[in-house]
Amino acid sequence: MNAAPETSGSSIPINILVVDDHPAIRQGVRTFLSSCQDLEVCGEASTAEEAARLAEQLRPDIVLLDLQLGPKDGWSVVRNIRVMDSPAKIIIFSHFAESYVTMAAKHAGCAGFVSKSQASEELIKAIRTVLGGGTLFRPLALRRGA
Repeated sequence: MNAAPETSGSSIPINILVVDDHPAIRQGVRTFLSSCQDLEVCGEASTAEEAARLAEQLRPDIVLLDLQLGPKDGWSVVRNIRVMDSPAKIIIFSHFAESYVTMAAKHAGCAGFVSKSQASEELIKAIRTVLGGGTLFRPLALRRGA
């Protein structure tokens, strides 16, 4: 991963739940995000069930969610977080950057989509944009799917 960008200067850390079925991905994301003073990984999950439980228990600001989680996919996590009284904003973090996946994420109420092939700085930008009330979807992918 690339060098970490500067922090936003906030004294309250942004709590992030990282959900991915690959331990190496979770560890890499945790390591990268820990280099930013205003970002803190408050938990990690490898299954949809674990993600829903931790989202309710930890009440993170951001859920960074892969869509492939084994028997149940990431969409079930999105649905579970939407029905619980959770302030968490969901950013899909996936290999699948096709326009239909990006559109589905937007229509499901997710706040952003970051492809795993994008630069690390794009992930930080997405987290900060989403926490600030914005959304972050690739405009080209959305246009292709429209």
